[in-house]
Amino acid sequence: MKIILSMVALLSASAFACPEFNGTYTCTSEGQSGQMEIKTYQENGIYVYETDGDKLYADGQERPVQEEDLVGTMSATCSGSSLVMNLQGDYLENGQKAGVLTMTSTVTATDAG
Repeated sequence: MKIILSMVALLSASAFACPEFNGTYTCTSEGQSGQMEIKTYQENGIYVYETDGDKLYADGQERPVQEEDLVGTMSATCSGSSLVMNLQGDYLENGQKAGVLTMTSTVTATDAG
């Protein structure tokens, strides 16, 4: 029974192709804009999104995230023409836990780009 469930999960996960976000994008946040180059490719059958040398694997697996002000995990999956990212962890101020962060972001490919 476990093998059947595993096969169904694998088949349903691979049934959706991930969106491809290849190119340079302008990102605006809090009134400031910046350029971001994104490359999309596959590594061992897994979609990978790379920007500034950082890789995001769209396989649903949680991976550790460690920044100056955040320690936690991040995962990503694809749903149709969307990339869904989940981030959770501890927000730090001066190296001390100051809060908990839970965030889900969805990026959808459109005909407009």
